[in-house]
Amino acid sequence: TDVLTEDEIQKIRDEGVSEEHIQQEFYCSFDRGVEGSYYGKIIEKARNENRVCSVPYDPRTPVNTAWDVGFGDSTSISFWQDVGGECRIIDFYEANGESISHYAKILQQKPYVYGSHYFPHDAGSGSIQTGRTLQEIAYEIGIKTILLPREIDISVGIEAVRTMLHTIFIDQTKCAHLIKCLENYHKKFNDKLQVYSDSPVHDWTSH
Repeated sequence: TDVLTEDEIQKIRDEGVSEEHIQQEFYCSFDRGVEGSYYGKIIEKARNENRVCSVPYDPRTPVNTAWDVGFGDSTSISFWQDVGGECRIIDFYEANGESISHYAKILQQKPYVYGSHYFPHDAGSGSIQTGRTLQEIAYEIGIKTILLPREIDISVGIEAVRTMLHTIFIDQTKCAHLIKCLENYHKKFNDKLQVYSDSPVHDWTSH
């Protein structure tokens, strides 16, 4: 038959085949994300520890937002609260090709009381056409933002996220797309050398 025994699968594992590939190929499991995923195993661990669950909004605590502003591609917003020393990601929103006023309206429509809005460093750069920054435009329509410093090495940021994900709680419904992105954000694969590089693939998971 075409069915492999556990001993045969273990032999394949011992030969260096990744656990992500084994789970997908032989157990029809896609919980770990794709091969080379930075966060797939950590999200699986969060599920096993019941930290991917229903995470309600606590009206006594301000909601902070973190933005990945797309210049020509998607913009995403993660909504989180710090409650009793826990980081709780309660909501997520992503869209493509919309103006900053669209995202301001999304924020206003939600029942949250906001704390800080964190923008990436490039939101402080002026447009060639207008000379105005995205941060200035956001301020004019009521979004007071904090610019994050530019990360010199993306691997430092990835490692910081890996550390954070070991303790966060994340809403399984409102953040379903974010969870899928985290599971599938992965390293580039060098077909010629048959190895993974140190840099991530820029695709739908990157935002």
